[in-house]
Amino acid sequence: MLKEEEVEAIIEAIYQRYRLDFSNYERSSLRRRLSKAMHTFKLNGAVDLWRKMLYEPHFIHDLIDAIAVNLTEPFRNADLWKFLRRKILPLLFDKQQIHIWHAGCATGEEVYSFMILLKEMNLLQKSHILATDINPKALEIAQQGKYSIKASEQFQQNYFIAGGIHDIRRYCSLSEKHIVFDKIQQEAARLEFRQHNLIQDPVEGRFDIIFCRNVFIYFDPVLKMRVLKTFYEHSSPESLLIMGYYDSLPQNHEDYFELLYPKHKIYIRKE
Repeated sequence: MLKEEEVEAIIEAIYQRYRLDFSNYERSSLRRRLSKAMHTFKLNGAVDLWRKMLYEPHFIHDLIDAIAVNLTEPFRNADLWKFLRRKILPLLFDKQQIHIWHAGCATGEEVYSFMILLKEMNLLQKSHILATDINPKALEIAQQGKYSIKASEQFQQNYFIAGGIHDIRRYCSLSEKHIVFDKIQQEAARLEFRQHNLIQDPVEGRFDIIFCRNVFIYFDPVLKMRVLKTFYEHSSPESLLIMGYYDSLPQNHEDYFELLYPKHKIYIRKE
């Protein structure tokens, strides 16, 4: 396990070399993930890691892939998707356009899950969807919408649990080895995948719904508040912020968002 001072040195090296700021990430989690990454890459210490970052410019992508959180699955937490289908999406019927931001979309299963709900509620054709993540490898998978054929069974099963009634093949193509969400990709008014550092990169526009699930668990209070302000500045009146079940907001978050549906961790923008 890395020492605390080694973690600090690595954070500073990443910032100086790539201008990626991990200074406000929750330390114990980052320390574990960096230690695991070093074992994966067979590095003996922080100096070896620093040397690899210095002489191999593209290594940072592998490092981010190793330490970033990409645990996701289709229709994760089925009760949330049922609630969105029944209670939240009907509130959007009168909008001419719907702007959605999946912040920290990982490999994209959440994005396609919500697109399916939007499609079944006749809302996808007027939806503008932005999906962002810091991890370029995860984002490439998300953009392709291409998963192993084993994932098709999970998609179908979780979709039914979440209230779906159709065959998942209505929204994707199946081959011997892969499931590809090519059919539904064409139906949104706009679908954009973008590499984006939630901490420091700018974003344009205002959003009606912002997903940021299971990301805040890795931020300290300072960083949580910084990101929360970004969400506030880029949300419309009465916009909803959907967090992960294990995420927590900083104590003074009610200046920006207040908890609307506690069971599902759905917040509403404070006016």
